[in-house]
Amino acid sequence: MSSKRIYGVSPSSDSIGPFNYLYRITNIVEQKHYYGVRTSKNKPPKEDLGISYFSSSHDKNFKVDQKLHPENYKYKVIRISESRKSVIELEIYLHYLIFNKLYVNLL
Repeated sequence: MSSKRIYGVSPSSDSIGPFNYLYRITNIVEQKHYYGVRTSKNKPPKEDLGISYFSSSHDKNFKVDQKLHPENYKYKVIRISESRKSVIELEIYLHYLIFNKLYVNLL
């Protein structure tokens, strides 16, 4: 299984899915980031993230705010992979790096 790095670029138009991808949503007003993993069965990330999908967050206000104030959000696909497992592992690693960086800054 291969994975493909993309930064704001959708897969080729002949891709049919499923699309396993790691994404980041940034609230540009508050400078907060949300990382998540999504498997879209038939929509490439460029047609899904921030259009019909707004995260797996349990915070309903976060999702509603994206719909009401889309100008306050930036969406970035970090990686697309044939393997859901590989993007989940990458998400876990990113959370680990972010936690350790924040922890060091709190000391």
